[in-house]
Amino acid sequence: MNDPLEPTGRAARHDLFLVRHGETVWNREKRFQGLRDSPLTATGRDQASAAGDCLARLLHDRPGLPLICSPLPRALATASIIRGRWPGPPPIADAALREVALGDWEGRTRSEVKAAWAARLAAVPKPQWYFEAPDGEAYDAARRRAEAFLRDLAGPAVVVTHSIFGRLLRGVHEGLEREATVALPAPHDAVWHLAPDGSVRLVSTASMAADGASALRS
Repeated sequence: MNDPLEPTGRAARHDLFLVRHGETVWNREKRFQGLRDSPLTATGRDQASAAGDCLARLLHDRPGLPLICSPLPRALATASIIRGRWPGPPPIADAALREVALGDWEGRTRSEVKAAWAARLAAVPKPQWYFEAPDGEAYDAARRRAEAFLRDLAGPAVVVTHSIFGRLLRGVHEGLEREATVALPAPHDAVWHLAPDGSVRLVSTASMAADGASALRS
């Protein structure tokens, strides 16, 4: 059996373009969401529109690419906005792309969690907090879910998911260990290209709008 902290190297076999949902009310309030939800803000809707414009430029020669999204309302709303800017088949909801469950922390602010679980979190690096939530989803279980999604992906696709689960997809794809995976950046306003060779490329919507260029994640 693999050490749960060791990479498994299960890269996607097809091109995958990964988007995080737009900013929500709870994101702005610094509340943990997990499997609970809050609506997109005006900024979040703009971010989704920008992602759609970016995809329309990037994939202009690949019409009909499926758009697969988490079934949580914030991801569905983001996918719907993207489809309005980049026409194609209706989004497909896939429960495998749901966010990592955060148990008792869902709906609480970061400050509330830090105060209520101070002893539990004292020795835990901040990026690892997500997997310390009572009754939340364990890292190993969430990573296996990410591995299974990448393994079962039938062809190239655009995927709309969440902050933590998006990190797991990228970490699995690149063969990163746990510490590096949870520390990956997860901006709302970017499109990530996961290529079949195991590489990950960050496509910034701002850069695409400015000069049509893409930047490699360092």
